[in-house]
Formats: sequence, C-alpha cells, structure tokens
Amino acid sequence: MEVHPSVPAKTVAEFIAYANAQPGKINMASAGTGGLTHLAGEMFKTMAGVDLLQVPYRGSQVLTALLAGEAQVYFGPLL
Repeated sequence: MEVHPSVPAKTVAEFIAYANAQPGKINMASAGTGGLTHLAGEMFKTMAGVDLLQVPYRGSQVLTALLAGEAQVYFGPLL
C-alpha cells in the first residue's frame, strides 16, 4: 500500500479512519480494471470497510498519477 504524501495518515489504521471520514472521495489507482492491483485494492476495501473510488490507469502511468496526487492510494508491488 502506497499513499500520496498529502494523505494525513502514517499507519494503515490512520488511513482507514481517514477514508471512513471521506467515503467515495479518495482515488485508488490501479494498473487496469480486473488486474492484480485492482483486486488487491478491492480486497482492502472489503476487509477495511472503506469506500474508495477505483481509477484505472495504463501500466506505469499509475505511479505517475500517484506521485502527481491524482490518486491518493495504490495497492501494488514496491519497486
């Protein structure tokens, strides 16, 4: 789980609390609908009970979107 520095959360528990306070307003980047990063994010959403908006990107564009702040969270492999 990678988050943009603008997100005021340093732990997973803090992120869950932040996401619960803003249902549907946090963009979750994925490297395409139905892919591993999308499914990892959906599993997190289900397990944590949070409402994140999935935004699919093409391949490496997902990291650019996260670094630019277009997306606030990404569930993917660390590089």
